[in-house]
Amino acid sequence: MVSLWGLTGIWLSIHAPDKFDKIIVANTAAKIGNQHAWQGRATSVQANGLQPTADTAPSRWFSNGFIQNHPNIVKNLGDSLAKGDKDGYANCCQALAIADLRDELKNTKTPIIVITGEKDPVTTVADGQFIVDNAPNARLVTLNASHISNIEQADKFTKAIKDFLTKA
Repeated sequence: MVSLWGLTGIWLSIHAPDKFDKIIVANTAAKIGNQHAWQGRATSVQANGLQPTADTAPSRWFSNGFIQNHPNIVKNLGDSLAKGDKDGYANCCQALAIADLRDELKNTKTPIIVITGEKDPVTTVADGQFIVDNAPNARLVTLNASHISNIEQADKFTKAIKDFLTKA
C-alpha cells in the first residue's frame, strides 16, 4: 500500500491483525504532512479541480532523472490524476489532515516492510525509519526513487516485496 494507503496498512496492522500475515507499506508515514497543508489542498482542489495539483505532482512523485527519461509514464499518471474525482481527493486530504498513528505504532501486530524512496520529499526515509523504530517486527528498504517508488524502481520494489513475502 503506497502513501495514504500505506497509512491505512499500518492502521490495519493495529486494528485488524488477524486478517493479515504481513503488511507491505511504501512511501508512507505514521503522520503524513500537517493538518494546515492538507486542509489547504482540500480547499484548493474543491475550488480549482485536480488539474493544478496534477501539474505539480510529478516533481513530488518522481526524481528528475525519471521525469526526463520516462515522460510518457509521468504524463499518463498526471493526466489520470487530473481526471480523478475532486471530491474523493479532497476527502482523502481531509483524512490525511487528521490521521496520526505515531503513538499507535507500538501496537502493530503483523510483520511490516516499509519501502522508502531516498529522493521522496513527501514521505521521507526518516519517516520510514520512524515507523521501523517504533513498530515491532518492521523493517526498512530504501530505494533510489521518489514518492512513487513502485513505478520508478519497479524491479527493485518487486524484489523487496518478494523477499519479504517468501521469508519466514
